[in-house]
Amino acid sequence: MKLTLFKRGGLCDASVYVGGKLVSFRREVQPDGKKADVALLNADGLTDIFIVKRHPLTFEGWLIRTALLWLFGIFGIFSPRLPKRFDRLEYRLTGDVKEDTTMVLSVESPRALQPDFAPVRVETDVPFTEENNRWFFDVKARKRKKGYKIFNMIFWLAAALSAVIAIFTLVK
Repeated sequence: MKLTLFKRGGLCDASVYVGGKLVSFRREVQPDGKKADVALLNADGLTDIFIVKRHPLTFEGWLIRTALLWLFGIFGIFSPRLPKRFDRLEYRLTGDVKEDTTMVLSVESPRALQPDFAPVRVETDVPFTEENNRWFFDVKARKRKKGYKIFNMIFWLAAALSAVIAIFTLVK
């Protein structure tokens, strides 16, 4: 099965799972000049395809990960910035695929969350059923971002306070 994925609108971190396994893609230039991610898979029979894009603060162990990145990034100066948008993509497709099946998935990010917006469009010659095709606002990520900002301020104050104490002990 050949799976071609067109991503538009900041979806570089979208993950694609086929049959429960993460798919690795390679970048190709299509005949019409567009860049696409292409994967050749050994899938046969009823196959489940799942596409998900989540905010980095919704993963397990987010607090330890952000604390380590904050420390190794020299108090958050060189740590990666978190996305400002708190939206999440979930898409699930089940189809009967064969070895010679070609499936083209076009994923598009909306500028604003709309209730009737379908982010994934599928072009294929096999019958399939879409179970989930939606963007939604991630409340958990927004709450954790507030906690991260508080964590960042507390550690900056602790670092500044320890620097002041170290300077005064060296001066005396």
